[in-house]
Amino acid sequence: SPSHNVQVTSITPHIAEVTYHAPEAYMDKDFVLNIRAARFNEPRVAFETFEQESEEAKQMGGFGGCAMLTLVPKFSQEEAKCEIVFVIDRSGSMSGGRIERCKEALHIFIKSLPEDCYFNFVSFGYWYKFWRATSERYTAQTLAEATQFIDSIQADMGGTEILPPLQHLF
Repeated sequence: SPSHNVQVTSITPHIAEVTYHAPEAYMDKDFVLNIRAARFNEPRVAFETFEQESEEAKQMGGFGGCAMLTLVPKFSQEEAKCEIVFVIDRSGSMSGGRIERCKEALHIFIKSLPEDCYFNFVSFGYWYKFWRATSERYTAQTLAEATQFIDSIQADMGGTEILPPLQHLF
């Protein structure tokens, strides 16, 4: 529990007992209990019981509780591949420190891409051009090639015409 001091005792592979350990129980904040379940995609039931002391509860067996039922639907879904296209302003106004900061950011972004994604770069100024004709799968090889491309970027494409590359992308 990230919120309170508890002790967990395994009773069986599927049953555990959680005991609150504190000299006094101050419930001045929510009690949070994180449970990590194996085979989380299968239906399951959790039931918690506790002894009650009221006369009404004793007439009904003396125990109370709560239950949770989790059902997980099964359906097939095509695996979604992500594609990221970096749009790079290489107009003359990006010269100097601006293009260097852009390259620094691109180095960080390119190393932070998720595995199994596709990526590309489109540079623009008066005209636009793509790094590759189609987006590349993110691998160690394409990362190395992209790093070399980023290092070679200059603010050498003239004006700032961003609409044509965006129209091409969308």
